[in-house]
Amino acid sequence: MKLREISVWIARLIVGGLFTYAGVMKLLNPASFSSSLAGFGILPVGIISPLALGLPVVEIFFGIAVLAVPALRRAGTIGLVCLLLTFITVLSWATIAGKKMECSCFGSDSFLEFGGTVGALVRNLVMVTMVTYLLVHGYKSERLRS
Repeated sequence: MKLREISVWIARLIVGGLFTYAGVMKLLNPASFSSSLAGFGILPVGIISPLALGLPVVEIFFGIAVLAVPALRRAGTIGLVCLLLTFITVLSWATIAGKKMECSCFGSDSFLEFGGTVGALVRNLVMVTMVTYLLVHGYKSERLRS
């Protein structure tokens, strides 16, 4: 196995695993995630509860697609890029606005929840880099088969 193949596999495992974990943790406590979403103060009240239930399902779907469904890996990866760019935008706004809060990115009591909005922003920047790496290097063999 080549170094690139190993690095792609590791990136898929990390990013797919993190998004799957994050989605599951949010679904376990949707009220806490709803509260976190409301804390950003940018969403209409009527959309918060549906988003608190729907977003984790989307995260789980994309995470599993990247991890374990070869036919959906590229779509899952593109979906993760879209999610991450949205998260980065919201977290950047929150950081600039001086909001000091936990994003509940990994659920309310997760050991991965640290650093407030700045920590979440850094995590998302690292993940978008990994996902971009997957888009650039993770599908070369799939392109050759097409």
